[in-house]
Amino acid sequence: MRYLWVWVATLAFVSGAAMAQSRDEGRFDIMLLGLKAGELRFVGTVQDDRYVTSGRLGSTGILAFVREVSYVASAEGRVLSDRFVPSRYTESTDTGSRVSEAEMDYVNGTPQVKRYAPARDPRPEDVDPSTQSGTVDPMTALYALLRDVPRTDACTLNVRMFDGRRASRVQMSPEAESENRIDCNGAYVRVAGFSEEDMAERRVFPFTLRYAPAPNGRWRVERVELRTLYGRARLIRR
Repeated sequence: MRYLWVWVATLAFVSGAAMAQSRDEGRFDIMLLGLKAGELRFVGTVQDDRYVTSGRLGSTGILAFVREVSYVASAEGRVLSDRFVPSRYTESTDTGSRVSEAEMDYVNGTPQVKRYAPARDPRPEDVDPSTQSGTVDPMTALYALLRDVPRTDACTLNVRMFDGRRASRVQMSPEAESENRIDCNGAYVRVAGFSEEDMAERRVFPFTLRYAPAPNGRWRVERVELRTLYGRARLIRR
């Protein structure tokens, strides 16, 4: 179950030119096998060339009955042209079987892992943070994905991500669009830092995303559908 929440929290990064000042927030139900399994909330603000964002994900319904799961994170950084460049990231994760915390700072776009607990011995699959220049953290990725965007920025995606231990990649492309709807195809790909068992189990997780017009004239994510190790999952905006 752990990777469902990691995947939900690290779906993608959608580029988009920042407005001088904007605020976005949203609340999503997470459905698994047709039943409500969790809830995701986020808020983010862009002020000139700076952004701050935070989010919380927690298990509810049938999943909470089986296992309490949570993800709480915050990030901040700069908006340069059409991309987010993080400067700091913190997270606290409870998978129901393990609790972990992480803190990262960024120097010239390269993540510096300040803390990742609990500590463990090095493993062959570990990723060197110094090789992850240009990546974004999970919370920045989540905010960039779910914030409202101009129509021309919908389905625009090709980004690398790093969470302090694992490297991944997300790509999106348009599938179909009409006057009132834009559908995107995408895939989340495990790249490095995962165990051999995880990589053998599955490396690519396809997903689809749907935008609808928002009252502010931009386009808003209404639904995300993805394949997980436990079946199809959906994020549905409330």
